[in-house]
Amino acid sequence: MKKILIIGVCVALFACNKNGKDGQNQTKGTTILWAETAESNLPMVQDTMWSKEQWDKAYKMDKPAIFHSIKNAVMNGKLKAYTWYPDGEMTTKEFEAILSSWDSTATVQDVNNPGTLITGPVKITLTPDDMIEMRFDEKIEFDTVSFSVNKKVSVIQFIGYKINPGTREVMGKKKLFDVKLPDANNMDKKN
Repeated sequence: MKKILIIGVCVALFACNKNGKDGQNQTKGTTILWAETAESNLPMVQDTMWSKEQWDKAYKMDKPAIFHSIKNAVMNGKLKAYTWYPDGEMTTKEFEAILSSWDSTATVQDVNNPGTLITGPVKITLTPDDMIEMRFDEKIEFDTVSFSVNKKVSVIQFIGYKINPGTREVMGKKKLFDVKLPDANNMDKKN
């Protein structure tokens, strides 16, 4: 009888230990890890296929509040900005240069000779209207008690339009900058 009891306890411990190791990466308390690394996109400009009413129902956001809160946090040293996370950490002065720069290739009409174009520096200032998309690097967990999904964002990528300096036409998208959030769980560096 003792042998059967000992064998039973060993089998139970082995089974629990095996399930514990398999589930160790998947569960933590009452949460199940759905995605260690995931990326989601948030459009910041109304899609031309949507009506204004549909867009306003689906996307209720305050672009100036988003832009200025992140900008101020980086300028005050509370958050770190990157040209491309995890490489390319920027200093505050380098971040300021992205927010406000001079374009020396711009051509403007000479005020003294109408119709004559001259090259003149133009100050370009990044505003909330320049944000067309935000991308989030996140970890996603499912809570088995409250049946809710929790997303923990670690990096925010700010995307804008890539503009042809000569024609001022939109050529596509370009990354403006990345911002690392310190309170999110550390994610492996993207390759």
